[in-house]
Amino acid sequence: MSRILYHRHSIACLTIALSISSGGVAGQVYASSVRDQPKGQVADTGQLTKNNQAQGTVPAASLVSLIEAGQFLPPSAPQSSASNPPTAGAEALELRVAVRQALTSYPDILRAREGVNEQVQRVDVAQAGYYPRISGGVRTGYQSGVPGGHSAQVFDVSASQMLYDFGKVSSAVEASRAGVTEREADVRLSIEQVAMNTALAFLDGQYYQRLIAITQAQIDSLGKISDLARQRLDMGASTRSDYVQTVSRIEAARVTGFQQQANLARAFATLSSLTGQPQIEGVSDHFPRELEQSCQQVDASMQDNPEVQAAQARVIRAQAEVGAAKAAGLPTLSLEPTFSQQLEGNPGADQDRSRYSVFINASMPIYQGNAIQAGKAASERALASSQAGLDTARLRARQDMQQSKSQVLQLHASLGAQTLRERTIDETRVLYGQQYLQLGTRPLLDLLNAEQEAYLSRVEQQTTLNSLRRLQINCLYSAGHLSQAFGVASDDTYRERLP
Repeated sequence: MSRILYHRHSIACLTIALSISSGGVAGQVYASSVRDQPKGQVADTGQLTKNNQAQGTVPAASLVSLIEAGQFLPPSAPQSSASNPPTAGAEALELRVAVRQALTSYPDILRAREGVNEQVQRVDVAQAGYYPRISGGVRTGYQSGVPGGHSAQVFDVSASQMLYDFGKVSSAVEASRAGVTEREADVRLSIEQVAMNTALAFLDGQYYQRLIAITQAQIDSLGKISDLARQRLDMGASTRSDYVQTVSRIEAARVTGFQQQANLARAFATLSSLTGQPQIEGVSDHFPRELEQSCQQVDASMQDNPEVQAAQARVIRAQAEVGAAKAAGLPTLSLEPTFSQQLEGNPGADQDRSRYSVFINASMPIYQGNAIQAGKAASERALASSQAGLDTARLRARQDMQQSKSQVLQLHASLGAQTLRERTIDETRVLYGQQYLQLGTRPLLDLLNAEQEAYLSRVEQQTTLNSLRRLQINCLYSAGHLSQAFGVASDDTYRERLP
């Protein structure tokens, strides 16, 4: 009996030794692959590629087989530009180029500029009150006051020249000019909004490209672990549950890749709509260095903010309307010459067919149902409202700026801590791999969890970096300097898009 137990013990020891020996070679391969993987490095393009490791034990109808066949998206789904690799010779879109293309072709900017042209014409309408008004016409009818009254036709010409109106015309001109300033601020606001939307869509494209590259790196790393787990299963050194668990993690990573690919396609679609390009193949991973410190360099006065400038123009216009409402109850002095010529009929004895007159006219409203007083009160309330709107615009712009600056400081500190955390996680991942494959003292679940934690650490870093860059863009927008930061003048020629 003791001899039988001795033989069983020898066989068990031999089995364990063989498994550890084979696992040690595989563990060295895995550990070296983990050490050689660049930390935090991502590709410029975010295209998920096929797994180089064959997964022959996975059923052919599963998601794994579709990806191994080179079909990243399901065959029934429509293929988008974001799911295909860039064509040969295609250059990634640069941030400055994207913003400039959007600002020279987006229709909303043309709408705002045409609004300025409209308001300029309204200034000419208001200034016409300074010039004489001449009118003429022909009257036909019955004329009395002559012997044997009879019908007659009379040609009339009259003119009116305003001499003094207590500020009625000047108030209208000032209000119209304030409207021009407001429309010009609307143009700048439209330019800044288009620039911001384009920059944010571009940053989203960068972000999801990086996430896709990180996810692909995780899939490759999990694929190596899955191969090793399969080898240990074939040698009887581990259970099938370990291998199935690795396949499940790979499937979960690929599902995440699908979601990231959809988000990338959405970002590219938004960018295509803004820039007017029919298709976006990819965006550059470069972010201008001069924009990295935007929140620390912009002025906090908010005087260049388009919303603040538009609010200031509304205050000026409201002040002019108050002056016009007050002048409406005062008299208007004007010079009014007239000339009439009777075309036919008997004007009577000793009567001239031509008549002319020159009058100085002073007119003012006496009673209009309290309309003048109500108009004056309404204009004063409108002025108070516009002043409150100016304070609100300044407060909102300053609040956005302060929030962005405070978040930038905190995120910079967080990014440094995340970098240190990633290094320790990578070291832990290597140690877990060695302990699992060479020593057999670490369960597979710990190794898979370490892989997942390393993946989440890299994603967290990219999320923080994307948030930092979005905040820099927001600081420039709040200060009204975003389009200037990209070297785009406000009077660039508009390029009309083809239908």
